[in-house]
Amino acid sequence: AWMHGYDEGLVLIDSYKKMKKVICVSKFNAQRLEKESLGKVNSDYCYNLVHDEEIKKLSMKKCQFHKTEYPLFVSVGRQTSEKGYKRLIKIFDELYKEGKVFKCLLIGDGPEHEELKSLIIEKKLTDVVLLLGAKKNPHKYTRMTDAFICSSFSEGYSTACTEAAVLGIPIITTDVSGGAEIIEEAECGVLTGIDDESLKNAIQTVLDNPQLLEQWKIKAKETSVRFSMQEREQRMQELFKNL
Repeated sequence: AWMHGYDEGLVLIDSYKKMKKVICVSKFNAQRLEKESLGKVNSDYCYNLVHDEEIKKLSMKKCQFHKTEYPLFVSVGRQTSEKGYKRLIKIFDELYKEGKVFKCLLIGDGPEHEELKSLIIEKKLTDVVLLLGAKKNPHKYTRMTDAFICSSFSEGYSTACTEAAVLGIPIITTDVSGGAEIIEEAECGVLTGIDDESLKNAIQTVLDNPQLLEQWKIKAKETSVRFSMQEREQRMQELFKNL
C-alpha cells in the first residue's frame, strides 16, 4: 500500500495489517504509522519522484518577472486552509509595517484564492504580495527567487518544496511531515514551528541577515542533486526488489 499524506485515526488499519508493507511518502509518517499501529504495520518510506531535468528545463523559460534587489520569496501550492496562506499574508503585513523590504510571489489557485486577494487589498500589500494565480510553469518564477516558503499546517511531503530544492532554492518550512527531512537533505534553509510566531521569526531572521540567503543559495546548489529523479528512483527500486 502507498500512503500519500497520512490516514488520521488509522481508519484503514485493518487493511494495513494485511499488507506486506505500507509505504509512506516521508520518513516521519512511516515512523508515526509504526508507532500508532503499535508495531502491527510494517511501514517504510519512499519520497515522491520529481522530474528534475524537466523542472530545470522549464525554469529556464522566459519570465516576465525580473529579479529584485531586495529579498524575493515564493510559495507555490493549492490555496486551501491547510496551506496557511492567510496567516502568511498577516505575517507579511506585520513585517512590512515594521519596515522590512521584500516581495513574495504566491502561485496557485483554490477555494481561498478570492479571500486571499481581498486580504492583500485590505492590508494594502498589493505591491508586496503578488497573487499570480495558477501557472502551468511555476518553475520559471521560482528560479528568480531567494527562498521558497512552506507555511502549511499539514503536508504529506511537500512536492513544491522538492521542486524548489531541485532548482537550488533555499527553503523556509514549518515543521510539517517531511519538513525536517527536506531541510536535512538540503543542509540549508530553516525549519520553523507550526505556530505563526515561529514562522514570522524565521522570515525576519532572513530579512535581517541577507548574507544568510547568499550562503544558503550556495549550499542549495550543491545539495540539489539529492532531490533528483536518479537519486530517489534508486530507493524506490530497492523497495520493490525487497518485496
